Amino acid sequence: MRFCCVRAKGATAGWLEVNLERRSIKDKADERPTLELVELLQQAPEFVGYGDELEALPRVLAPLPNSHSGRVFIAVDELGKIVIVGCPDQSSEDGISTMVGDLLGASGRLWHQSFKTLAEMFGDRSGKNLIERIKSRVDNFAQEQWGNNVQKYLKEGKFPVVIVVERWDETVNQMMEYLKQMNLNTRLITFNFTELDGLEIVMPMVVGAEPKEEVVKPPATPYLEYTPKVSSLSKEESKPQRSYESFPQEGTSRQQQVILERLVYIDDIGLIRRGFEFFTPRALERPEAEGTIVVAVDSTRWPFPKPNEVIVVVRTTREHLAGFLRMKQEEVEDFLKQLPREEKKGYRGVLLLYVRNVYEANQLVNELKALKEVSQTGVR
Repeated sequence: MRFCCVRAKGATAGWLEVNLERRSIKDKADERPTLELVELLQQAPEFVGYGDELEALPRVLAPLPNSHSGRVFIAVDELGKIVIVGCPDQSSEDGISTMVGDLLGASGRLWHQSFKTLAEMFGDRSGKNLIERIKSRVDNFAQEQWGNNVQKYLKEGKFPVVIVVERWDETVNQMMEYLKQMNLNTRLITFNFTELDGLEIVMPMVVGAEPKEEVVKPPATPYLEYTPKVSSLSKEESKPQRSYESFPQEGTSRQQQVILERLVYIDDIGLIRRGFEFFTPRALERPEAEGTIVVAVDSTRWPFPKPNEVIVVVRTTREHLAGFLRMKQEEVEDFLKQLPREEKKGYRGVLLLYVRNVYEANQLVNELKALKEVSQTGVR
């Protein structure tokens, strides 16, 4: 049994999902006509779930509000599961990096949000539009259980990611390796586009490249320099790339220096850096100020990092990061505890985040940026 999307050739009607069984189709990858992929996804959200052993297919899809790329979407299936969908513009040099920037902030913008926030993306805070759209595509829709599942997924904040591309190339491969290092549950879909008996047929293909056993040199990650900006009131503004002051290198190992080159991007969350410490503006007014975020590199001082690692100490209390972001302390800690390398060590209000390579440094920076976005979306 094979699923695909079909429409009459040249028709203005939308794409429809069909089941192709016992039919022979010759793919014409080299003769592929132009396909508006975003249009396909919006008209046939089920395409996002093809090729995966899912309990249910996504039935509705809406663009992520206020995104820079306009190529990140939120999909919901008939059982209430929420999926984040990225469809990069591969015709633009910056298309992938801009989409990845939006993608990294998408989970944070939904985490701990209400059903009304999700429903508003589909045009109606009451959820009527969202529910009616699912009902129109599903028989025997269990609305009450679906609503409970939606609330559950919003609270947990663990949303799978599906990337849909027109072609699979080295740039896309590097993007997927980067997203996997962010510990995102990510799947890549491309497609074959052909014509048969007056029909245009789009057949999805899941790309499942096996990860390399050993990485000799980390791939370039231009996505790190992009910081998504969340604002429900103002228009998007393009900003010139800023420069970042390096950390002091005295007493650091070569491995630590490579990690520190990535950790400079912690500056983007708005704290004030002095040496290896980041302070809130209010803390600097005190005679004896404690850093809200402290980057530890000295193996002879607490928290005693090894020569090949850096430990980032984050104080999460209201006097520090929670107060700076105007969030509850437990919300800040719950968000950062999603990092698999987090170890609390029994210190109340302090998280020790171990950074042992460039990938973990990138992930930590992006988690902190996403946390800042969460604070800007109204989570309390």
